[in-house]
Amino acid sequence: MPEDLLLVDTSSWYFLAYSKASQMGSYKARIYPRYVNRALRARAQVYRCGLSFSELAHVIEHNERDIWIRKNGNIQEKEYRNRQNERSAVVKEVESAWSVIKSISRQVDVTINDPLTEDALQRYKTHPLDGYDLYILSLMFQTGILQILTDDSDFAAIPGIKVLTCNNTVIEAAREQQRLVQRH
Repeated sequence: MPEDLLLVDTSSWYFLAYSKASQMGSYKARIYPRYVNRALRARAQVYRCGLSFSELAHVIEHNERDIWIRKNGNIQEKEYRNRQNERSAVVKEVESAWSVIKSISRQVDVTINDPLTEDALQRYKTHPLDGYDLYILSLMFQTGILQILTDDSDFAAIPGIKVLTCNNTVIEAAREQQRLVQRH
């Protein structure tokens, strides 16, 4: 629907934009891109947040290191990060993923200041989210973008937002609680 506003979380961007996500055989690497493409065709406004960049870069680097370890043996995170060839490959993957994300979404600006941090701190007391997600949640309420496409099950327990996901754990929990809404 054209009036839909949709914030896409890092976990969904990962499956949509990271080239090696599809090589891992996860069905999620097919579903999340398909959902975003359908949303765009329906004229939904798809948003990204700069906080997702730092989280996505971290996740991609972690995955690239895991691939390297399977081929070459164990290496510490800092040592891997300082190996020039590996660093260049990671940077290339992150740049490519972020380029894809920027091409299909709008930036929602976030200023991490005292009011936003205080809001995140208050939400931390009642919501089981990590630091990135606390800021994302505070930003959602600040901007009125109350739908999130995410694979992160932590968002499922948050009142006042709509979670769009293909995470089977979240879907089953919603079904059991009679809160499952299917969109076509």
